[in-house]
Amino acid sequence: MANPNLLNQNPILIYGTMGSYKAAVQASQGSYITLRIIKVIWLNPKLAGDVALITDPADGSQLLKLVATLPYAGVAAITQTQDFRPPKLWADFQVTQLDSGELEIWTI
Repeated sequence: MANPNLLNQNPILIYGTMGSYKAAVQASQGSYITLRIIKVIWLNPKLAGDVALITDPADGSQLLKLVATLPYAGVAAITQTQDFRPPKLWADFQVTQLDSGELEIWTI
């Protein structure tokens, strides 16, 4: 069984695709806030070409797309980090594609 997504901590840990973050948090906590995202780390992507895609559930717009690359032949894809300075404001997000690995979403 895959690990469950961990939404009530910092960093938020995502192990697979998921629908609306706000809907999931509201169901468990009764409220939610706009997120100030400072960093997204994609840990352990497996193959070149694997994709991690985060979109806005309200309109489907792309918030972040990461594509795995290989540092050199015969080696697993490398961890990717996307820093946001100043922070990005996300009213909500969903992970519509996560081919491998897991995501850490850091907030302030």
